[in-house]
Amino acid sequence: MQRISDGFKGEKAILIPYNVRKIQASNPVTSQMYITEIGFYPHAKYHYFERPAGFNENILIYCYEGKGWIKNNHTNYLLERNRVFIIPANSEHAYWADIHTPWTIYWFHFCGENVSNFSSIIGKVIHIEESDKSRYDDRFRLFEEMYQNLEMGYSPDNLEYVSYCLM
Repeated sequence: MQRISDGFKGEKAILIPYNVRKIQASNPVTSQMYITEIGFYPHAKYHYFERPAGFNENILIYCYEGKGWIKNNHTNYLLERNRVFIIPANSEHAYWADIHTPWTIYWFHFCGENVSNFSSIIGKVIHIEESDKSRYDDRFRLFEEMYQNLEMGYSPDNLEYVSYCLM
């Protein structure tokens, strides 16, 4: 089976430089919670990524459409439309798109002193029920807001604003 980690038509991704991550970790506002990578992969056929030793950041994956799987600490989780999974930092994991109906995902990596506030939803599939209260459009606009602000640069104002949006 073919496997690729990125390079999908229409994808977008930002990787925050390591020197900026150090600034985020030391700023009293951004140190609470901050994004280190953010992206969108549409129709990510053959998407596959594996970290047997884990990674020092939490990873949120939101499945917009299609489906895929996340393997976290030897357990496989199906991720379909409107489902979210947060892979905990430092845990062994892999994730991949379904070969027949590959997922479209929004994703970001994040760190911070207040990540533990979300411990009740980390490492679990969260299904966002379709209803008038789901606020899907708000969620996508907020993702785009964070992405666009990071595209504008890494000024303290931009980084703090993105951290507030993330929280």
